[in-house]
Amino acid sequence: MTERPRRLGGDHVGEMAGPICNGRAVRVAAGIGRAVDRGQVDELLVYLGEWEGWAAELMETHLSYPVIGYYRSQHLGQNWLASITAVLDACALIAAATPVNTADSATLTFALARHAVSDLTYTFRATPTPAPERLESAQFEELYDLLDRSGLAIADAPTARAHLDELRGMYEPQVAALSSVLALSLPHWTGSGKPLANWHADVPERGRAGRALSRGPLP
Repeated sequence: MTERPRRLGGDHVGEMAGPICNGRAVRVAAGIGRAVDRGQVDELLVYLGEWEGWAAELMETHLSYPVIGYYRSQHLGQNWLASITAVLDACALIAAATPVNTADSATLTFALARHAVSDLTYTFRATPTPAPERLESAQFEELYDLLDRSGLAIADAPTARAHLDELRGMYEPQVAALSSVLALSLPHWTGSGKPLANWHADVPERGRAGRALSRGPLP
């Protein structure tokens, strides 16, 4: 399975949105922030729509051959559960903050990705449990400020937060259960510093990361 969809043609939307689901740190804020800074929010919405096909493929492969779910990426710091969770996070944020029919691509991808994690939770016999809080108030404010600069019509912050929490409740218990059963870490919404791509990591750092695998879930 690829880590993210590949674009046809000569544009660089994958490069623009890569920090959402690629590199050593998965951060929704990084991908949205890059799109906002480059004036490519429309392209980001198209890119999120392409994840619908990836989610469908993941559901097909991992339900048909569950053993694939236990395989790790060849790159430290990446895993399929973190990718689909980050996609759900990004789509939920945009769907929660924007008026109905404004971001249909995000809404459709959210629906299919949520279907995927729900079915995979059953397949891996993971019991959904209340998930630890992944989105603190300060982090939401950071994300809301990004959307406010995006040019999209958005709801007021309290309304957007309430809708977002409702959407998060539809998938976070499932991904938390999968994280526990499969020992795969979930992504962060935000983070300090710039995400470090694997090709930027030096050999000693990779060695330290490799030794850390024996002490807990994969990052």
